[in-house]
Amino acid sequence: MGTTTGLILRQRLSEALGGYYSLTADSTSGSSSITDAALANITENDDGIESDWIAVTSGSASGDIRRLKSSSGYTASSTVLDPNQNFSASVASGNTYELHRYDPALLRNAINQAIRGLYPRNGRKGLYRRLLDTSLAVDNLLLNSDMETGTFTSWTAVGSPTVTAETTIFNQGTQSAKVVGGSVCQLTQAPHISVEEMTGRTATLEFWVYTTAPNTARVRLDWGSSNFQNSGYHSGKDQWEFMKAEATIPDSASQVKAILENEGGTVYFSSGYLKVGKLTRYTIPTAMRGGPNFVNIQYRASEPNGSYYPLNGAYSPGRRFRLEGTGILSQPTSDSATTEVDGEQVELIVAEAARLFWMSRQGDKDAPFEMAKWTGRAAELREEVGMKLRPAEVSNYWSVQENIGTRELVLEPH
Repeated sequence: MGTTTGLILRQRLSEALGGYYSLTADSTSGSSSITDAALANITENDDGIESDWIAVTSGSASGDIRRLKSSSGYTASSTVLDPNQNFSASVASGNTYELHRYDPALLRNAINQAIRGLYPRNGRKGLYRRLLDTSLAVDNLLLNSDMETGTFTSWTAVGSPTVTAETTIFNQGTQSAKVVGGSVCQLTQAPHISVEEMTGRTATLEFWVYTTAPNTARVRLDWGSSNFQNSGYHSGKDQWEFMKAEATIPDSASQVKAILENEGGTVYFSSGYLKVGKLTRYTIPTAMRGGPNFVNIQYRASEPNGSYYPLNGAYSPGRRFRLEGTGILSQPTSDSATTEVDGEQVELIVAEAARLFWMSRQGDKDAPFEMAKWTGRAAELREEVGMKLRPAEVSNYWSVQENIGTRELVLEPH
């Protein structure tokens, strides 16, 4: 399936509502106005432009949205538009811009409200995106253990490393954590584990690690009070190595902290896990609104790009679940951002956005007629090009349960 930008969605909605023009400045006139001889084809009268809003779509001022002055907003003799506020930069000759009858920010709000509202509910057709998630691992206590969020939330940087998302060197998913430091530095995370849960149990920390410098990278378990269990060091060979620290939690432990350590240089950390005991409930990512329809599990944790198979009741620690479900389409927050539809499904978003737009303008004399028109059109398109949600597989090995505002994947006992 193709994608469509926020700019195109706004253009299409503005065209549907009327008063939309796509134009190009033909001379540079600074940041306080736009000069365009083509405006003479729209009106010969001063202040004859019925579209009140300007959106600059290229050049240094791209993204700027301004309203025309209510008086002297357009001078016909010089074909000059004057906004009520200067642009952030000069609008140069050749820069493109749009005229809209209605505030482009309100149009974008209506579009994104339509996208949210078109997610199928109660058996109706609608629009959604298919999601494939591998962020959950068997018995894993760590958050963001797959290193797939660019900000590396839930991890604490120690020793002032430079931590960035690496999208070229990774071994699972789409990225890894690149950790650069001049001396010893770490990423750490200490999940909440009660003393009762710790006593006598084995803690296992395994992570994929890559570096080209020997004896600089390892993983560690921190029990507190300067008491550690360490893995061996990475060999420094040009390869990913699955590094493991494992030990019985000592009686004196006050915590079980995972440490990903770089003793100087550049090290990459990809997916991993921390296990202390067996888990049967896993929080489903919030982006997955529907399903999961299917749940499979990794054949081996040591084969990150290997096969997955249906759940069968036997699960080794660290193996990744693969959840297949659905989510709301992406909601563009800029002209260049995209959503996952094209063709006639764009028309459905536009029709629903137009309906919502007119619903918000109940005081307008045209609102009742326009809302009825777009309500009918949106209903027609929903039936023609909308999609129903896929039914979930029936399984004796897993179920989905609601738990205080979250949805959980529950492994059934066998």
